[in-house]
Amino acid sequence: MLAAHAPAVPIAAQQAIALRSPQLAYAPASVPSGYRYLRWKWDENASIMRLWFRNAAGKEIVFSSTWQYGKCAASRRQTLRIAGATVYWTHGSRQQQSWRCVPAPGVGDGDDVGDGV
Repeated sequence: MLAAHAPAVPIAAQQAIALRSPQLAYAPASVPSGYRYLRWKWDENASIMRLWFRNAAGKEIVFSSTWQYGKCAASRRQTLRIAGATVYWTHGSRQQQSWRCVPAPGVGDGDDVGDGV
């Protein structure tokens, strides 16, 4: 018999996020080993949903969902296809970032919002 695997974001948190902003209610299905869900926050002024994950050493991963206006893929270093979705990735000297584009209401219809794909 297979053991049930707990979701990366607790169901109660997922439900609260969906109530707050259903269009941006995205949560990762998994996170790197050793990272655990910490909290979520809706930033009304920036229209961004953030979820925090932390490991035992105190390092954090922040997962964000926000409306995309303009050129979605403009700052990408690499384009990936994950589970049928286009995901972009880039990095700086101290961090990495990946994102998937969600069109703002009335703007486009998918992953290629404004990026000419």
